[in-house]
Amino acid sequence: MDNKASWKRDFRLLKKIAHGDEGAFEALYKTTSQKTFFYLLRRLEGKDLAEDVLAETYTQVWKSAKNFRGQSNAGTWIIGIARNTAMKALRKTGRTVSLEERSEPADVNKIQHTYSVRHTPVIEIIIL
Repeated sequence: MDNKASWKRDFRLLKKIAHGDEGAFEALYKTTSQKTFFYLLRRLEGKDLAEDVLAETYTQVWKSAKNFRGQSNAGTWIIGIARNTAMKALRKTGRTVSLEERSEPADVNKIQHTYSVRHTPVIEIIIL
């Protein structure tokens, strides 16, 4: 799928999510969460924190979908939410707030398998 088609798809999904469509949320999560997770993983210290921030990010996506205006693509909007959520999480833990990509990113290949296995239930937690 090209960028324009995926942008349109994600825009439509967010409009449906704004009206409470759980299936649209699941579809958006499946198409955007891996990229969002790896964005967080490269910026946060540890897979557990990245997973927690990912869950909170998509909770905010669910709650804020009605605010999406389409001025950027959905992926950019979601990454913005993830960045803000990560900053908030770092402040809570008392860690330095710096979201520059770490010079030595975590071993993404090892974590990729874990990601695909563990993140499907997150959708149910967010919607409930």
